[in-house]
Amino acid sequence: MNTFITRILRSKTTPGLQQICYRFQSRVDVWMRFIWFSRALGRHMSVVRLWDRLLQVHGRTDPRLWAAAAAFHLDQGARAQARSALGQLSVERRALARAKRKVVRLRKVPSCSAESAALRLETKHLQSLRESLGRATRITWDRTLLRGLREARRLLTQGLAFNENSAFLLLELLKCEASAADFFRERVLLRRQQATAEHVVVPSSKRDRSVIRSEQTDRDDATAFAGCKSMALFSVPVEDQLSSSSLAILSLARPITLAFSKAKLWFFCCVWP
Repeated sequence: MNTFITRILRSKTTPGLQQICYRFQSRVDVWMRFIWFSRALGRHMSVVRLWDRLLQVHGRTDPRLWAAAAAFHLDQGARAQARSALGQLSVERRALARAKRKVVRLRKVPSCSAESAALRLETKHLQSLRESLGRATRITWDRTLLRGLREARRLLTQGLAFNENSAFLLLELLKCEASAADFFRERVLLRRQQATAEHVVVPSSKRDRSVIRSEQTDRDDATAFAGCKSMALFSVPVEDQLSSSSLAILSLARPITLAFSKAKLWFFCCVWP
């Protein structure tokens, strides 16, 4: 019933809202209501396209829209992408479970020794696929958060290019850089250290074996996470970066001092009577 109602709303209400938005492009509240409506229907890509269009129309007049779009990509956009990725992984996991049950059923009554050996190899292959799916599930949230941080940083730097005297956008970008530095130090750097750590412990008991297995799982997750270089937070063009390099956000003293100096200068020149 809810799916039927959602389908009716998408087919009947959305075209009308689109016409209203393009008819009254100067009204920001109309755009925001359409964004809220699409978000309530769970149409993540429509919300992203509407934010892009809204920033094209009103990006030079209202700097707060850039911060709102960046906040969307950091919070709701990242959650929507993570739910979508986890849903796809869940479908693949169910298909893998069906294939594993079929192989187990065939192994009970093998027709020959060659088939038994092939089914045994297939079982090992399915086990490795299951481990890779579990690893992908565990690092999905970190990947989506990296993607959200990268998109938020791009929007804020682009907003600063259009609104050079906006101290609000400058402070929002500093907050984003601080969040990225904290995430990089607590998650990315830790996973990189785990990926490069060497395993030299000899198991002597059942507890040691379980600890070693857990550490090996963490190292495998870290290796898989470090392998997604295309989704790295700082793999953006040089002209789109505000800081000098990606590792510079770990020491934010100089950028923060410079930014607050600019903000203080702007405040005393333009705001203070």
